[in-house]
Amino acid sequence: MTASEPETAVATPVTTNNGTGQPPGGLPAIIAQAEAWEKIKPGTLDQVLKLIEDADRRDNQRYWAEFWLRIAGTVCGLVFALSLCLLAKYFVDKGAPTQGAALFGVGAASMVTAFLTQRLRGGKEQ
Repeated sequence: MTASEPETAVATPVTTNNGTGQPPGGLPAIIAQAEAWEKIKPGTLDQVLKLIEDADRRDNQRYWAEFWLRIAGTVCGLVFALSLCLLAKYFVDKGAPTQGAALFGVGAASMVTAFLTQRLRGGKEQ
């Protein structure tokens, strides 16, 4: 503000009330604070609302990206298991059942280990 402008409103920082994130006084206090900020700098609420909408849009994009990555991981795991089955069947058909069983057993064990490790790590991070 310049020296010629009157000081009509002073915005104060939001203080939390018992860890709820709400300022003391509830919604009326929030509205009063928003009006104070608008008097000091017009357009502040529009900027805050735009930032909130952008953050919501980014969260939505992250959700869908994670969803499709999980789908892709599941499909890749199923393709890997199917290829192991087909390769083991090929070995059995050619007269080498021991090698087919070993291939399938080792491949399936490594796949199960990878999935369990990924699930356990994912559970600890969230």
